[in-house]
Amino acid sequence: MRDGLFVAFVVTVGVSLSINGHGSDLNELALLVITLGGYLAGRLCGERETGGEMIIGSAVVAAGALVTLVALVEQWLAPVKCAK
Repeated sequence: MRDGLFVAFVVTVGVSLSINGHGSDLNELALLVITLGGYLAGRLCGERETGGEMIIGSAVVAAGALVTLVALVEQWLAPVKCAK
């Protein structure tokens, strides 16, 4: 089931990139490829080997979400300067 959803996501990304293009920033495309490769690498590990990585990965994701939330709140509360 998970692999089917992953393949559907990759196909959707491929269709989107073929229709819309990837823009001039290749860093974002490289990050996408690395992220998708991470899933494939994780599928090669056995279930017993992923416990520590899951805990560490979850902590990193939680910290990133918290930092992003703080930055978004600061952005929303900043006064808007209108150009004249």
